Amino acid sequence: MIRQVAAHDARWAGRGLWGRGSRIGRVTSFGVSTHRPLCPSPSVPNHPCRIALAGAALVAALAVTTRVHAEQSGPYASRTLTLGRGTIRIDGGPPDFGYFHPASPHALNDGRGYWMNHEEQEEGLDDDWGVGLGLGVAGGITDDIEVGGLVLPMVFGPDFDIGDLEAYGRFRFLDGGFEMAFQPTLQLPSQTVFGLGLGLPMLAHLGPNVRIDTGFEIELFFPEGGDNDDDNDVSINFDIPAAFTGNLGASGFLGFRTGIYLWHNEPAEEYDGNIPIGIHGGAAIGRGGDVDLSAWFIWPEFFVTGRDDVVEPASFELGAGVSGRIR
Repeated sequence: MIRQVAAHDARWAGRGLWGRGSRIGRVTSFGVSTHRPLCPSPSVPNHPCRIALAGAALVAALAVTTRVHAEQSGPYASRTLTLGRGTIRIDGGPPDFGYFHPASPHALNDGRGYWMNHEEQEEGLDDDWGVGLGLGVAGGITDDIEVGGLVLPMVFGPDFDIGDLEAYGRFRFLDGGFEMAFQPTLQLPSQTVFGLGLGLPMLAHLGPNVRIDTGFEIELFFPEGGDNDDDNDVSINFDIPAAFTGNLGASGFLGFRTGIYLWHNEPAEEYDGNIPIGIHGGAAIGRGGDVDLSAWFIWPEFFVTGRDDVVEPASFELGAGVSGRIR
């Protein structure tokens, strides 16, 4: 309602600001029509009428700015870090290819969409193919608060299983050309172990057609425990994603994916690191660009330390997804 009133005031403020074309103030006396301007001429700079109209125009501009800062539909590069208030998103694919499509399958915030990954095994062992389908949901509580999770993570191969569930909250505290938020993530162990992520998603808009998704996350994994004391130690990993994406025409997008992931299988071991390399793309379709079709190909461990082969192009992941927003 405030936005509508402000927009109405701004439209009228643009018409006949000093009386030209305005019907306000027109009076009739003894059959003779006289015309009074809405505001005095610019030679009276601090007149209350002009100050009020300037304020109305400012409110209208701020209303439009707030709406733009909480929009995740339309061209991919112009979208924001959080959903708008009252918007629901169904994630049949990654909602973005930065924070929600991590540097490695070891990381949190993954598993949305249909995916297939191939992992090269040691000599003498058959290579593994993993196949899965994940569905997530999210909602905008306010323009700066988004909550959601991975609610249906299904694994079809090599054996059928239900993957780990996830729940997260995203609290944005910077907006505009550079956005930043705080995001805690919980991994509920329906397949592996309990996990907790504490991160800072970041989004930089380089003009209307290019965006950079990045951030930083600390991931803690809590094992169930065992006979060895080392089995009870918490594993702490680090994820720094980076995705560079540009618009293609009115609805398409294409990008490059990389990042750094530091991890160890056992708390007593030294950290290993891997750098992924991948591409992603898709298109926003439907009314207002509320439906996304996306696809990706990524080598999650293209460069990796702690192994004989530093480069591992034989391990890769490809996938496709469909996501939609309800406003």
